[in-house]
Amino acid sequence: MILPDGIIEAMHKEYSTRMESVSKEELQEKAFDYLKETIDRIELIPDDPIIRHPDGFHFPRPPKHLFENYPGLGEIPTKEDEENEKNEKQAYLNNVTRQQQKVFIQDRIEYPSSGGTLTYYKGVLYPQKGFPSPEIMTVLNNIKRLYLGFIWMASIKQIYLILSLVIFYPWSWKIKILDTWIHSAERLGFLIIKSYNTPVILKEKNYMESSKQVYIFVHEFLTAIGIPDGRSRSFAKMIETIFEYDSAYRIRIQDIADETTVAKLHLNPRRELLRLLDIFKQREPKATLQGKFITLVRLLTFALLHPRIKKAFRHALLKIDLKKLQPDEADKYFVMGLDGYDFFGETIEVRHNRWLQIHNGIEPASFVVGG
Repeated sequence: MILPDGIIEAMHKEYSTRMESVSKEELQEKAFDYLKETIDRIELIPDDPIIRHPDGFHFPRPPKHLFENYPGLGEIPTKEDEENEKNEKQAYLNNVTRQQQKVFIQDRIEYPSSGGTLTYYKGVLYPQKGFPSPEIMTVLNNIKRLYLGFIWMASIKQIYLILSLVIFYPWSWKIKILDTWIHSAERLGFLIIKSYNTPVILKEKNYMESSKQVYIFVHEFLTAIGIPDGRSRSFAKMIETIFEYDSAYRIRIQDIADETTVAKLHLNPRRELLRLLDIFKQREPKATLQGKFITLVRLLTFALLHPRIKKAFRHALLKIDLKKLQPDEADKYFVMGLDGYDFFGETIEVRHNRWLQIHNGIEPASFVVGG
């Protein structure tokens, strides 16, 4: 594991008070153990704008005014809250050390009035959209696992066969079943947020444009098939929030969205979704991620066999601006150096060479963490 020199200097100073001689090279080898040893000294103070590590490694915390003020947030912490705080500290460590990754030197973070979060790095041409706050991602990862669990259950062969019988139910029964599922998912999601006592849901104006399109589509689709407006808005907000903060999912969805048009999706939704799924499988090497998208598309294409659902899908499609969901120049710039997925259908080698050409052969200053 490699840490920036500033942290190594701090480590060297601390270890030197307890040991006669410790070289900086030895400390690099001890970096992971050192982070584990100091994890309890990471400060997670609710009113502090920074999640601080004593050695200078920190994450800015989004300002409170960006978030919706939901009942239950900001209450006096309970023992359960304190336990959640310990878990968040551990999640912080896991996020930092789970895998090796290159980190640019952060300059500043802005929250423009137009919405979204922009993170600026020294020497980098564009600001990066979004900011995966460790506290918020800890909460959303639990919600995401819950929702993926619902989807996975629906994909089990025996349950899938039972669900297929729903096509023989009257439409009012179908909507009642779906409304119950959405209500359960939405309610459990907000209970998870409340249990962490952490603001997660942004005010609508503070989401990035691509996330807003996700909200519009989900809300319009659900209301068009008969889900009550309040419920569809609440569930759409949860999906929008996951999309906003989970960059791994967001950049993949944006990449695939760039391969289609509203006209193609409107003409034959099932055929176009299956075509996009084939493109995704060619670009995504991870079997687990492939499986999640395959399951989701399979359920959606099955549902689209019903004329009312197909009509609702087309209605929602015409309500969004697909270009705002597709990657812009800044999005394409940042994925040039990302490994683990063939963005634009190109290998990491091809994209990295283009990145170097943009920077005249000299990459922006960075350091490596994790591994």
